[in-house]
Amino acid sequence: MRRIITDQIPENKGYIMSKSIVVLTAVMAAFSLAWATDVTGPVSGIWATGQSPYNVIGDINVPSGQSLIIEPGVQIVFQGSYKFIINQQATLTAVGTLADSIIFTAANPLVGWRGLRFLDASDSCRLEYCHITHGMATSGEYFSAEVKGGAIHCDGVDMTVRNCLIERCKAFHGSAIYVTASNPLIELNTIQYDTSTVNGGSHGSAIFCFGNAHPTIQGNIIRYNYSNWSGGGIACEENSSPLITMNVIEYNYAYQVGGGILCYEDGNPHIYQNTISHNWTSSSEGSGGGIHVGLSDPVIEENIIAHNHGKDYGGGVTFNYYSNGQLLNNEIYGNYIQTYDATNGGGGVCIWAQCNTSVIGNTIHDNYVNSTTGRGGGIYWHSSSVPSIQKNLIYNNNAHYGGGIYGLGSFSGVQITNNTIALNSATNGGGIYLEYTHPCIANCIVWNNTPDQILLLTAHPSIIYSDISGGWPGVGNISEDPLFINPSAYDFSLQSGSPCINAGDPASPLDPDGTCADMGAIYYDLSGIPGVEVTLQPDSLSIQIPASGGSFDYHAVITNISAYPQTCNAWIMQCTPSGTWQGPMLEPVFLILPAGAQLEPQRTQTVPGSALPGTYLYCGYVGMYPSVKWDSSYFEYTKLTTGDGPWISDWACTGEPFPGETQNNFILPPSSFILSASPNPFNPSTTIAIALPEAARVHLAIYDLSGRLVSDLISGWRDAGAHEVTFDASGLPSGLYFARLVAGDIAQTRKLVLLK
Repeated sequence: MRRIITDQIPENKGYIMSKSIVVLTAVMAAFSLAWATDVTGPVSGIWATGQSPYNVIGDINVPSGQSLIIEPGVQIVFQGSYKFIINQQATLTAVGTLADSIIFTAANPLVGWRGLRFLDASDSCRLEYCHITHGMATSGEYFSAEVKGGAIHCDGVDMTVRNCLIERCKAFHGSAIYVTASNPLIELNTIQYDTSTVNGGSHGSAIFCFGNAHPTIQGNIIRYNYSNWSGGGIACEENSSPLITMNVIEYNYAYQVGGGILCYEDGNPHIYQNTISHNWTSSSEGSGGGIHVGLSDPVIEENIIAHNHGKDYGGGVTFNYYSNGQLLNNEIYGNYIQTYDATNGGGGVCIWAQCNTSVIGNTIHDNYVNSTTGRGGGIYWHSSSVPSIQKNLIYNNNAHYGGGIYGLGSFSGVQITNNTIALNSATNGGGIYLEYTHPCIANCIVWNNTPDQILLLTAHPSIIYSDISGGWPGVGNISEDPLFINPSAYDFSLQSGSPCINAGDPASPLDPDGTCADMGAIYYDLSGIPGVEVTLQPDSLSIQIPASGGSFDYHAVITNISAYPQTCNAWIMQCTPSGTWQGPMLEPVFLILPAGAQLEPQRTQTVPGSALPGTYLYCGYVGMYPSVKWDSSYFEYTKLTTGDGPWISDWACTGEPFPGETQNNFILPPSSFILSASPNPFNPSTTIAIALPEAARVHLAIYDLSGRLVSDLISGWRDAGAHEVTFDASGLPSGLYFARLVAGDIAQTRKLVLLK
């Protein structure tokens, strides 16, 4: 049966209802005919589950100052292109549950309905666990309010939209949600398959923030949305500064700019800790597959920006037209453009047309420009832009010109400082290609790029205090192996003996440890370095694991080489054949090491049959888990595609426990002699101490990194007990040295770091 709610209603009731009960046959006695309620005009009160569905047969509204509560499980079905307006200081509370959502839909999906329109409504309005579909705001003037917000139009309301599914809606602008002059909370929703399309260009397929809109957009999944112009996922314009955080923004499309996110004309969001992937643009000037910025200054921080595609500019991120935003500590990888214009580029990042953008602390890798003319696989700047490019890891990028960085047309002012630019490739200028630009390059490591490190065309950069393969003229430049910890696994941290430590421009700001600037993106922390070493010693020189799985044994030798007790973590990670890091294989253990203490538990690592075949790198660390690494050691093993045996089902690291692993027990020094040096690092001298448990013939000598004898310190008999000798390195260059002690049948070696 059917009830009707109209605008001719008693003040105290809210609706007129006619009711009829039909008793079915005995076979259907347990069932009753569902009610249907027709509604139009003003509505308020409670829409109950038992009176659902509510069929909307005309425009409806919650009058000013009144409220409507919709219970879980209610279905609201719009019979035509009608609006649901929540007026000034009116309240709509539509809160479903995970198991029983509230549905807003259209009887005819081709006709749709005109969406929920919150116009200066109460900030207490809430939509939770609602399924909103087939809203359409496509009838009206190009930029009128009637064509903004297919599902939700939010004007002057700080409401909440949480845990909703919003899909298959349409509008000229903001096909799912349009926000203006409001600060709503939009969180934990899934917004998908929404379409913004109009002749002349649409904006913000999923969410459009316009005109003093400052929402919090948090924890949403925004995917498979479409815009025939800009902002496939989110668009921010006209003094809008939302917080966009912890969202997954993927597989969205915009024809022109901003496949994932658009920031335009003072759209200044804080884009923080999102995953922005597989978004794209396709026009002949398509730009910013992941993010496009124009005339705006957003902060884009700690995001994963991956596998996005821009047609001509910026596969990952584009800054355009006087944009001075900040790109901070993001990982930008696998993005690309496919351009046929010789002036276009930026597989990872594009900075174009007078932008003073800060690009700081990012990891930019495996991006590319897929054409025979494209430029800047990692970073591309052009048209009088003056970016600041600092402390970035730029590796494994590819383009025709400038695999790592390409710069054009900024005659001065560009700063390229403390970057590590390695393993990039190009037809011309594997590391850096500069054309008609004169940047300052300082404190950088430019290493093992193909075919060359730096290529200049009518460019006159200042290049100083940098480590460049093959050398480069300039004050403080060197051409020495930077001693990356493991470049084959893309760990570009510096080893303790790296020539890049404290070798940067003395006029640069000090590193956080208070020492002279290092070269490269990752400084080596010398603040009270405890001198704890780790060595992984496999029991077999060749480890091969059969296809069914197996195990290998090794010793983890950890030594405190300092003269003071030290505390640290020890842990093990491994790099898989695909190049990804897995672990920790050994959970971080807490150790207390007295001066000279050494431990070497034997461990066993199992490898399951399900593990990928190929070569693994098994790497142990000591330091402060997970980011502070004092020392590391690794070996390789191979998982075969052949061989049989018992099936091994999981990874496990077992064996002798680390003393102090579960209790704060001190680790006792070995009964054999102890070799230590203090201070270490040192300049220009250090005291080397040995402790002998018994009298022995002793030989103590110092060698450099090439194995050349530098100094003979002790040669002869020494009694049991402690002995000290000073090693003076005043006449030696900075670098890594080794103290080698032989006493009787036992030998020990310690690393020494000379810093000048």
